[in-house]
Amino acid sequence: MIISFKKKKYLCKLKLSNYLLELCFSIMIKIYTLKAYLLKFLFLEALLFIVPTIGFAQSGIAITSGSAQNIHSYIGQPFFSQYGNSTGAVSESVAQAYLIRNNIEDDMCQYDIYENYGFSVPVQNSVHTLDSMHYNFNARFNYDSVTTLVLSVRPVYHLHDTLLYYADDLHGFNLGKDTVHEYTTQYGCDSITYLMVYSVDCPSDTIITAPYGESAIAVIPNSPIVSPSPNIVSVQSDAPALFPVGETTPIHWDLSIAGKTLACLQDVEISLPPCGGTYTITDVEQNEYSTVRIGFDCWTKENIKSSVYSSDSSAIPVALVYQSGMFNNYSSNLETFGRLYSWYSAVNVPENSNTLPIVDSQGYIQGICPNGWHLPTEDKLEDLISYTAPELKSDTLWILPGNNATDFSALPSGMYNAITDQYINLLGDTYFWSCSTPSMIQAICAHLSYSCDELLIMGTDKRNAQSVRCLKN
Repeated sequence: MIISFKKKKYLCKLKLSNYLLELCFSIMIKIYTLKAYLLKFLFLEALLFIVPTIGFAQSGIAITSGSAQNIHSYIGQPFFSQYGNSTGAVSESVAQAYLIRNNIEDDMCQYDIYENYGFSVPVQNSVHTLDSMHYNFNARFNYDSVTTLVLSVRPVYHLHDTLLYYADDLHGFNLGKDTVHEYTTQYGCDSITYLMVYSVDCPSDTIITAPYGESAIAVIPNSPIVSPSPNIVSVQSDAPALFPVGETTPIHWDLSIAGKTLACLQDVEISLPPCGGTYTITDVEQNEYSTVRIGFDCWTKENIKSSVYSSDSSAIPVALVYQSGMFNNYSSNLETFGRLYSWYSAVNVPENSNTLPIVDSQGYIQGICPNGWHLPTEDKLEDLISYTAPELKSDTLWILPGNNATDFSALPSGMYNAITDQYINLLGDTYFWSCSTPSMIQAICAHLSYSCDELLIMGTDKRNAQSVRCLKN
């Protein structure tokens, strides 16, 4: 076939145009493919930086050449791939590219395994919050999904505690050591506390009778009983060192252990010993004496009448009864005023000797007093000075009677003067021996006179005979 020059020229131009077009198209595909791979690389790098692990959704496919085969692949969204071969060019892309993100906040108990929402978290021994834990799983429709789990690990308690309760209300606990109490916390975590439970029995009131002659005494009050024993519960009180006699003193007990505290209240009553009223004593000769309380001391309310010592029933050397021409009724005088004793006989030592009286384990000198009673010291006689003479004198028999406000009932018994060998001052004066002696020849006595409103303490000849009042041991 012969082609004209023009036609040849046209065909040449056509071939050149096709060649240039094919060359341009091929260059464009290569540039576009290079950009796609570059974009895919950069996006994957960025996505992997944000999410440590990620799954991929199923992608669709688009065909640009009818002669290409159907090719299914899985690629990362939202990328696509375009390539060609001798039969055509293929461009792949993701259909409906979705990235589903979930944030879950949940709790787990310490020492448990967490298996919720498709996650599996191993046993956690320590208590903390697991934050930003990324786990992969396939979401609905196989779309790409990233779930962030914020998991709080709640404590399971295995504790040792100490409780302190009153014995009559243990709040349902058992007394003693290693009691196990199981309970569930607000987060549903089962916990165990090993308990030591102590009970406290508050003390009953302490009631004690004081010894005679004491104004205040040391007392060990009944104390709280803590069980079980032995224990380390702290027990303290505000008890005073000395409790006043004749009064009731409240004290407060504080018990504590491991930050737990309890309190007990108690009264300590120190009662006076019996004296006065119907309380009487009898000596070895069956002479009965009324008693009277003066301050904290119990005195005989009458003068001693015995002619023998109660300690051994031996005769008392000088035990006189007042006699005079005017007052010569022996029996009446003995019954009313009692006997008059020399100091030697009163303390039970030989007459006119320097022998020291016998002092018992309590520091008392019994002398002529009944068993359990003793002679007053100078100090005890001086205690009477706080009262006036009229308050100590009886309201009868005195030349000028007293008011006997104390009920001491001192009678005007007179005395025997050993120097003049005379009984004197009956109805006008009275004298009471003490066991105290300031010198070899004198002893201390108390003197009440009808003409004086005060009790006098003075020394007098030990050979004189005077009345005796005794004090309860």
